[in-house]
Amino acid sequence: MAAACVRSERRHWRLAGRIACGFVFALAASADALAPAWDWKRIELEARKFMLVASSSVSVTVPSAQEVAGQLVEVPGHRGIPVPAAGVWRIDARSRLPGISSHVTVWLARDTLQVLQRERLDSARGGRYKLTRFIEGGSYEWQRRGVDAPRGSAPARWPLKRERLHPAERAADCTDSLGLLLLAADLVRTERVRTLARVCTDDGALGVALTRQGEAAYTIAHTRVRAGARREADGETACRHVGIAIESNEQAVDDFRLLGLAGRLQVCVDTESGAPLRLVGTEPRLGEFRIQATLIESDG
Repeated sequence: MAAACVRSERRHWRLAGRIACGFVFALAASADALAPAWDWKRIELEARKFMLVASSSVSVTVPSAQEVAGQLVEVPGHRGIPVPAAGVWRIDARSRLPGISSHVTVWLARDTLQVLQRERLDSARGGRYKLTRFIEGGSYEWQRRGVDAPRGSAPARWPLKRERLHPAERAADCTDSLGLLLLAADLVRTERVRTLARVCTDDGALGVALTRQGEAAYTIAHTRVRAGARREADGETACRHVGIAIESNEQAVDDFRLLGLAGRLQVCVDTESGAPLRLVGTEPRLGEFRIQATLIESDG
């Protein structure tokens, strides 16, 4: 594991923190919360291709210590990757296609973006629910199906389809693919050109490179909400491109997705809020796909 080299500026919410350099992005010993390079707390995005309209929403919150304790599960006989003193980011990503919806929730350490737990709920085939808790030495996974579940029952109580331990030597130094949105925001507000991260997928881990690729301006009609005040953005919006590409893998590359997109990705980070204004990648069935923001909500 490469040595982390982290610098953090403890200014409130608006100033860019310095994340680690090296193959693993930011697994520092410091207990201080990452000073984020973004101030968005919710974004809504939309994609159109042929007659298909797909929409997504992503929110970032800071749950209380009590909420985290009630949400992170324990795995009997194993020690879960602990919650740092700095606390946790909770990211919720909801996606909707005609007749299909999904909801992914991840808990990331605020100081390192280490993934602690992931939940995924899909509406397909009567409902599928997967819960993964990252532990020292790997991860533990439960999969449940809603087909034979009592009507109205919570997904966590659906019939268990599969339960397994997935050993991994370095489960305690990887983030989730949704964490790449936060790393991209950090990259464009620093002097660095490149950041390397390790991403935990369902079946293994991937080495991912984030690379700055220059500035752009797009005319993307969307709504901005700041401190409750709304305004419509219908002219050009400045953003900075970041390329996201897999560099090495310990398991199948097909397992990597970011908001449903795979392959080589490019995100254009909004210079005002740090939010992803535009995301381009490949949808496995539809080819190249472009997702654009329709709403960016920020703090203060």
